[in-house]
Amino acid sequence: MKLRYLLLGVLAFTVLSTTAQLRWGVEAGVNVSHAFERTETKVGFNLGATGEYAFAKHWFADAALKLSSQPCGDRSWLGGNYYDTPNSAPEYYVERDYTPYYLTLPVRVGYSFGASSNVKLSVAAGPIIGLGLWGKGHAKQVSYVTAEQPGKPVVTYDGKLGNIFKDVPYGYATSRFEYGANLRIAATIADHYRIGAEYSILHIPGLDKSVDNVNIYSINIGYVF
Repeated sequence: MKLRYLLLGVLAFTVLSTTAQLRWGVEAGVNVSHAFERTETKVGFNLGATGEYAFAKHWFADAALKLSSQPCGDRSWLGGNYYDTPNSAPEYYVERDYTPYYLTLPVRVGYSFGASSNVKLSVAAGPIIGLGLWGKGHAKQVSYVTAEQPGKPVVTYDGKLGNIFKDVPYGYATSRFEYGANLRIAATIADHYRIGAEYSILHIPGLDKSVDNVNIYSINIGYVF
């Protein structure tokens, strides 16, 4: 009987110790994204839940499941005459913006250490994947070449883009899947409040899309229970 109680006590202690090493949290922040192939840098957001498991004194593994907006934009002059002769006027001016919304999952391994009695610093890195949920956009095309008044700008298209995970006119199409790498540096204050900075480089596979690679810089704040 005493042995049974002893075994139950050891089991309960093991469960409690394991649970104490696993912590959950919530997090939100600002994304700054720039596609390699595009000219514009755009601001988005991220929000979701985080989980962290400490498997050694300083080492841990963590993950975050977030809704992340990753806007991209482009401003460009088009037209054969513009590129053929340096002094000739451009033929078309194109503005295109789109914002895909992804469900992202970074999984990282990190190292933490105490900076002071009340602040703990950590560095973590690992792979990240994303699943496209929906997207929206806008496109505008301005012509500087018309039969009536050459050189006068005329708007030839100005409208919203439909589902950017499909082919859309005058705009962007993109893939529902992305993958890459993620790096995070964070400070945890009073064991619960967290401020972090992240960098993600994401590759978007497939042939039918307008962006191949995207840089995303994030500043996040969160709370760990």
